[in-house]
Amino acid sequence: MTGEKNKNHRQRKIAYVLCCSLLVGAAVVCLKKWVFPRLGDTGETNTRITQIWSAEDYLAFVESLRAGDTYDGQYVNLQADIDLEGKETDWGLEGVVFAGIFDGNGHSIRNSGLIRREAPEVKAGISGVVCNVAVVDAAAEAGEASALSVEVLEKGKVLNCSADAAFAAEGQPGMIFNCALPQNIKEDFNGNLSRCAYYAGGQIDGWYRWAEDSTLTDTQAATLVSMEADVTFCEETRTLSAYYSDFENAWCVALPSGWTEATMVLRLDFTDGESLGINADGQIGEVTTDWAGISYPIRILCDENTPALFLDTGMSDAVSYLAANKENKVSGSWTMTGSDGAVLDGGKVQRLRGHGNDSFAAPKISYNLDFAKETDLLGMGASKRYVLMAGYRDNSLLAYKVTNDLARTVGMDYAPTTRFVQLYIDGNYMGMYFLTGRIEIGENRFDQPDLAAENAKYNGNAMRTYPLREELTDNGLRVFRELTGEPEDITGGYILERDVIDYDPQKSRFVSRHGWSLVLRSLPYASRNEANYIADYWQDFEDALYAEDGYNEKGKHYTDYIDLTSFADQWIFYELNTEVSMSSSIYYYKQSDVTGDGLLHACYPWDMEHALRSTNHITAGWIGRPNFGRGSLEEIWVVFYEHEDFARAVEKEWKEKFLPALNTSVAEGQISDEQGLGSLDWYEKTYAASGLLNQSRWADCSYQAKVDKIRDTYSRRKDFMTKELSLYGTDYTWFFEEDGQLFGMTEDGELEEIKEE
Repeated sequence: MTGEKNKNHRQRKIAYVLCCSLLVGAAVVCLKKWVFPRLGDTGETNTRITQIWSAEDYLAFVESLRAGDTYDGQYVNLQADIDLEGKETDWGLEGVVFAGIFDGNGHSIRNSGLIRREAPEVKAGISGVVCNVAVVDAAAEAGEASALSVEVLEKGKVLNCSADAAFAAEGQPGMIFNCALPQNIKEDFNGNLSRCAYYAGGQIDGWYRWAEDSTLTDTQAATLVSMEADVTFCEETRTLSAYYSDFENAWCVALPSGWTEATMVLRLDFTDGESLGINADGQIGEVTTDWAGISYPIRILCDENTPALFLDTGMSDAVSYLAANKENKVSGSWTMTGSDGAVLDGGKVQRLRGHGNDSFAAPKISYNLDFAKETDLLGMGASKRYVLMAGYRDNSLLAYKVTNDLARTVGMDYAPTTRFVQLYIDGNYMGMYFLTGRIEIGENRFDQPDLAAENAKYNGNAMRTYPLREELTDNGLRVFRELTGEPEDITGGYILERDVIDYDPQKSRFVSRHGWSLVLRSLPYASRNEANYIADYWQDFEDALYAEDGYNEKGKHYTDYIDLTSFADQWIFYELNTEVSMSSSIYYYKQSDVTGDGLLHACYPWDMEHALRSTNHITAGWIGRPNFGRGSLEEIWVVFYEHEDFARAVEKEWKEKFLPALNTSVAEGQISDEQGLGSLDWYEKTYAASGLLNQSRWADCSYQAKVDKIRDTYSRRKDFMTKELSLYGTDYTWFFEEDGQLFGMTEDGELEEIKEE
C-alpha cells in the first residue's frame, strides 16, 4: 500500500494498534535521541524524544523495550514509512510494557510478523499512547500471539491508527488479545472483526472523528491523549481522570452527587507534549475547546442521588493491577460521600481485590472490599467484608437491585440491605456499583454458630497448612483437613455453596451421589468429622428427595431435613426472575441442632446477573424444563416440583407473598419501600442520573429500556406462573405460553393446548 492509496488508508482508519507489534529485533543500533523541554516546564525537567527513521531504528527501539525501558512519559516519533520484511527474527515480548507516547505521524509499518510458536502466552502491554500509525500487511502465525497487540492497560490508549493483518495459526485470537477497558478499543479494523471484538472484551467502540477529517496527513496534528480535573469541594481537592465516552461522543468528567458547585480546573495533554488548562468552575454540561484546529467536546456530568465511594491506593495503576489477576491485592484508604456531596465517613482499606469467577474476565470487574475492623457502610450493618458488584452483563444493575429488594420483601432469611454507589479508584471513575454484604457467618450477616472460629480455638489460625485429604466414599467425594481438634457441637452452622467447577481445590467440599458439588463456604478448613457430618446430612436429604414417595431408607421424609418454605421461595425466585444459572452460586445454610432448628435452609439468590432477561429472552415457560430434565446437574429443580407437598408450598408462597409484591412493582406511580421492593417507576426516577454517569463510562445500560424490560418480564411471568401453578396434578410435565395460548407437554412428549375454563 503506497502513495495516495496509503494516504487514504491512513485518513479513513480509526483502529487499535500496538506500535511495537510484539516485535523484537535482532540488531541493536544507536537510537537517535533529542531532548526538548515539555510545554509548561521550567527547563529543569527534560523529555526524551526518540526519532525512528528506519527499520533498524525501529528494531532497536523494540530491543530496548525488551531490555526493560518502558519509555514512561517519553516520546517516540515515527519519521518515515518503514518495511520490516526479512529483518525480524524469532521473538516474543513477555512482560514488556510500553508507557510512553508513540506518534506515527501518519506513517506506516509494513510486513511485521509473529512466528514464535513455542511461547504462545506472550504478554506485552501498553499503558501509554499509540497514535497516528498504520500497520500494513502484518502476518501472525503464533497462536495467541496476536497480530498487532496483546494488551492495553488502564492508562493505555490507541488513537487514530489502522491495521491490516493476516492470520495463519489455529486459535489465533486476531488483532487484540486483551484490553482492560473496552473504551480503549477502537473501530474500523481490516481483518477479523468478530475475533477482535471477542478477545477485546466483547466490544469495539468508536473514537474520535478522524475518519472523514481531511487534516489527517503525513504531518499529523497533535492529538489529545489524556485529561484530568482538579476538583475542589468542601475545601478538599481531588484529581479525577477524564475518559472518552463513545456514548457521549466526548471526553467526560464524572462528578459525585452534590458537587455541582465545585471549583474545577481541567488539564489536557497532547501527543506533542503540550498541555492546556481550562477553568470549568460550576460548568455542568458541555464544554468545548479547540487545539491545533481540532475541537474537543468535553462533558461534565454530575450524579444526583447516589453516594460515592473513593478508594485511594497510592499506586500508579491499581486498576490494571487488580484486573490482571484475581489474587492481586492492594490496600489504602476509603471515603464515602453522600447525596449532598459531604463526607459521611472514611478510614483504612485492609484489602481490595477482584471478585467473581467467569465475570472476572469482563471489562468491568467486581471487587472484594475488606476492612481491618467492622465497618457500617451506609447503614448496611457493621461487617469487615463487602462486595462491589460490577454487573457487567446488566450495566444498569437493576436486575441485582430489584431482585435483592424482592428477596427482602418476601422475607427470605438474611437477605441483606444493599446500596448503589459510584466508585472511584485513585481518581478513576469506575462506574456505578452494587454494594452488598458477603455471604458469611456474622451478627449482621448469617447469625449462626461460627464453626471456623471454634476450629481456630483448637487448631490455631494456620489451618490451611494442615494436611489436605480427599476421600472417595460410597456416597461421593469428601475433602477436608486433618485437624487436631474440633468443637463438641458440629451440627451447625454451615453455609454451603453449590458450584460445578468454580471453587478453590484447597477448600473443604463434598460431591453427592447425584453429582451435586457443594463447597463449605463458611468452613473452608473443615475437620474429617465436620465434612462427613454435613455431607451425610445432605446425602440423607437427597436420597429422600429422589425417592418417589419422598422417604429414604432410614424412613425419613425429605421435609424432615429442610425448611420447606425457604426452599419453595428459592425455587420461585429462580423461576420468576428467569435466572438460568442454576448450577453455581446457589447457597444453603444449616442451623445447629443445639441452638437452632437443625434444618437445612435455602438462601436468598446471591448472583442474579443473568436474571430478568439480561442474557435470555424467557418470559413464558418453565426455565427448569425442558432445559433441566432428568440426568442433568440441575435436575434437582425438577425433582422438587414432582413432590405434591412441595408444589403446594410453592403455590401458597406465590399467592401470599410474591404476587402482591409483583403487583406493587409493576403498578404505575412512584412507590418507595426502603425495606423492600419499590415500584419500577420509583427505581427509574431515583437512579436515572446515576445511570447516565454509568452509561457514559460503560454504555449499553439505558435505565428506561431496562425498567421497561423488567416491567414486561414481571407482567408476563406473574400471569404465566399464576396460571401454571394452579395446574399441578394434571397430566402435563411442563408448560409454556405462546401468543397468549398455554401449552402443556405430556410424559410422552406430546404438546397439547390447554383450554381455560
